[in-house]
Amino acid sequence: MRVAAVMVVALGLEGCGRIDFDPLSDAAGSASPPWPTLAGTWMWIDGPNVGQQRASYGTRGVASPTNEPGARDNGASWTARDGSMWLFGGYGLATTTGTGHLGDLWRFEPSSGTWTWMHGGSTLDTAGTYGALGVPDPANQPGGRNDPVGWVDAAGDLWLFGGNGVDATACTSELNDVWRFQIGTGEWTWMMGSSTCGQPGAYGAQGVPDAANVPGARGGAVIWTTSAGVWLFGGDGFDRAGTNGRLGDLWRYDQNAWTWIAGSDTVGQPPVHGMLGVSSPANYPGGRSSGCAWTRSDELWLFGGGATDGRRNDLWRYTISTGLWTWIAGSNAVEQPGVYGARGIPDPTTAPGARISSFCWQDARGDFWLFGGRGRDRAGTLGALSDLWAYMPATGEWTWVAGNDLANQLGHYGTLGVADAANSPGGRDIGGTWTRGDGSLWLFGGDIGFDSTASVNQLSDLWRFGPP
Repeated sequence: MRVAAVMVVALGLEGCGRIDFDPLSDAAGSASPPWPTLAGTWMWIDGPNVGQQRASYGTRGVASPTNEPGARDNGASWTARDGSMWLFGGYGLATTTGTGHLGDLWRFEPSSGTWTWMHGGSTLDTAGTYGALGVPDPANQPGGRNDPVGWVDAAGDLWLFGGNGVDATACTSELNDVWRFQIGTGEWTWMMGSSTCGQPGAYGAQGVPDAANVPGARGGAVIWTTSAGVWLFGGDGFDRAGTNGRLGDLWRYDQNAWTWIAGSDTVGQPPVHGMLGVSSPANYPGGRSSGCAWTRSDELWLFGGGATDGRRNDLWRYTISTGLWTWIAGSNAVEQPGVYGARGIPDPTTAPGARISSFCWQDARGDFWLFGGRGRDRAGTLGALSDLWAYMPATGEWTWVAGNDLANQLGHYGTLGVADAANSPGGRDIGGTWTRGDGSLWLFGGDIGFDSTASVNQLSDLWRFGPP
């Protein structure tokens, strides 16, 4: 394994699926209707209303109304400082038949409604081109992958960690490499981690940063960004001993060094909920993957995901200053059905059902949003969900905002570019997520997705939820 501290990076406060949220100044949240409004409407913006569509790449670096990313799920997405929306990789379709790991980088400009293929190959399962550690190069390229995590730093650069994909040797497994993409130069830099797949974690001493530390290779982790650095939790991957399974370790990345902060260095740990609303050193979410992550001031929030014993709908808070986890809401049992209540009405008794791989956003007021995923509906049926929820930390209440309370619903697309209360994306699990300064939530694609024909496919449609 090759690990090195290469350069100092001041990490910003912006992660995937949100923009313009400052956890330091917006810590109070909102007791009034959140931003965006609960009365928002879905609009089908772009892309086909049927699944399994191949990509149309066009010319690299040239925007065109005919450009389209192929159908895919579980890529990385970022909202850049200029408001453009970026998408990398995932598992899906390129230009040829079949599906595989994608390594293409795309930019969407909402003002023009056009996609641009910015970097990477137009074929499936491309191996990574790492170059020299810490040295940007136009030839560098992360290998095709799904289930990575990403964030945006204070300089506006895009960062990528891990996932399940193809390394420098064409091995396909979990990865633990860290990459930076500089929008201004259009170049990738391999910053840390290994260029080969399946690496165990190098934990070091808990709480002590070290250039030799690095999380084990993994996919399906969650990521937070704060003024204290980038925080990584869990996923499916390799522990200290090289055993593959569900991880429950918490890491911080800052000044180009990883620190193992909390949690076990062994896979397969069960959660310890303790008492609802009471912090304790014994509390612990346990190993889990594909949950939702949000931040508030000194706090990291985690919802649901796949635990060692099944899907969950529990909501957790980690307080950075105390180093303690608190079980905040939801059930301490697995595979719970959703409790929906009345649409649009906050209620302390409502809660999303247990699920994995939801679309997750955070708005400018600090409130949390999630859509869909694979989980349990009102009746306890397991399937692809299409419900939209908001959680207001200031009141401790979930609100069922839009969508259906039953699984496996087809998409209602309406007219392209026209908002309508009858519109709704079909049930699906995670694709791309973005927020914008006008308060809108955006989603792209996903898997086990129900298109307009009720066919179950990978999708490449683009949607916006926001004020009518």
